[in-house]
Amino acid sequence: NNIVIIGCLIILYSGELYMIKLTKRDPEQAKIDLLIYFAEQVKGRKKPVCQSIEVSKELARPWKEWDFSGKEGQTSLYYPPVKKSSQIQARRVLIVGVGEKKEEQHEIREQLRIAAGAATSQARKCKAEKVCVVLPKTEGLDPKEMAESITEGLLLANYQFIKYKKMKNDDKPFQVKSFSLSSQDKQASAIRRGMVRGRNAAVAACVA
Repeated sequence: NNIVIIGCLIILYSGELYMIKLTKRDPEQAKIDLLIYFAEQVKGRKKPVCQSIEVSKELARPWKEWDFSGKEGQTSLYYPPVKKSSQIQARRVLIVGVGEKKEEQHEIREQLRIAAGAATSQARKCKAEKVCVVLPKTEGLDPKEMAESITEGLLLANYQFIKYKKMKNDDKPFQVKSFSLSSQDKQASAIRRGMVRGRNAAVAACVA
């Protein structure tokens, strides 16, 4: 079957671009296609910092082999073992580097946007429909701004400009169907406001 793609707003019309929510559930218990953590690069050839103990252990080998240092935009993907010793229920885990700690707020925001974009790109490559992103504990940036930057980066990278043409179903570019941001922070209302601002910024950029 052939379908006609009209213009560049297919994602907007289908609503897929807007599918993002906040959750307080334990991210490692979520049965999803892809669980994403951000890792900060540490000076002095030290292992990058990650919030999950289990994921930090998995980072030991790629870090030792110089495959992952937490550098900006760098990614490392692994498949959690299907056994009781693993707490993670997701089919895949992706660790994304944000680079070394920055001092200025605008620099931190840009780091998070880049990392979130890299996360979505990898999610699309492995055809992950349901994705959960664990919000990092970032000093120098309040939860609202952090959520805004990450949301904007995730959604912009999930957008695909498609010109007028006929396309087979199998040739359609893959998009993530739904994102969730996981946070235990008590400032849930501030995070949600940031998510709305990030979503609005992404939509504005896509239709410009």
